Amino acid sequence: MHAKKAIGILGGVGPEAGVCLEHYILEETRKQNHPQSDQEHIQTFHLSCPDMISDRSTYLNFKNSDAPNPAEGAIEVMELFEVMAAHQHEELYVGIPCNTFHAAKIFQKLEALMSDKHLDHLHLINMIEETGKAIKEKFSHMHKIGLISTTGTREAKIYHDILIPMGFEVIEVSVSEQHKVHDTIYNLSWGIKSGMHNKEKTRKNMLAFVDVLIQQGAESIILGCTEIPLVLTELHIQTVPLIDPMRILAERLVHNATEKTGQS
Repeated sequence: MHAKKAIGILGGVGPEAGVCLEHYILEETRKQNHPQSDQEHIQTFHLSCPDMISDRSTYLNFKNSDAPNPAEGAIEVMELFEVMAAHQHEELYVGIPCNTFHAAKIFQKLEALMSDKHLDHLHLINMIEETGKAIKEKFSHMHKIGLISTTGTREAKIYHDILIPMGFEVIEVSVSEQHKVHDTIYNLSWGIKSGMHNKEKTRKNMLAFVDVLIQQGAESIILGCTEIPLVLTELHIQTVPLIDPMRILAERLVHNATEKTGQS
């Protein structure tokens, strides 16, 4: 039987980001394909398994080499995707709505595990690489790209490794301000990941970080944690574009899942 195409969301990293990505996929499907019925939407498998995948920033900042690599839990989720895809004779394009997961120590480990286990129905899309391509295509006239991210993403140089070879300069807040950025995302009482976050406070903080980057000359700003778009929903601030990697990921997932055989 000829393989169909579908989308997989490896969720739970964090859980709200996975829901946001699924919403973006629906929006992008309407934009690209104009479905006329429920049945014309893309088959999408969303597995949110937060207890199976350890925290990415904790792993990257952990000094003990025995700390579990999040890829070790993620591969179990990927195996579930493979079972579902094989059962329905589908090719599954999988996206991971977490910037920090794309650190080489984690993402490349997952790719290696997938290869070892011969998960032949799965195609893992790299959100950071796709974001770099989109920035090069849309903002090639710019030089300074701002970045707001978790400390794990910052220290792993995830975006630096993609953008600097393209000729861009990556601008971030100071080290002391970075602690505030991370706390705004992770604080157990009011941070975005808390699930009971104070949106007024978290949004105020994020707007302040954006303002700092604009003052430093940022011509566009990457929302480099997939929870940030939950409080910064606009496309521009002070005419400066906000780049949401999850929207770029959704665009690529939908494109791949609906691309006709033989197209480039």
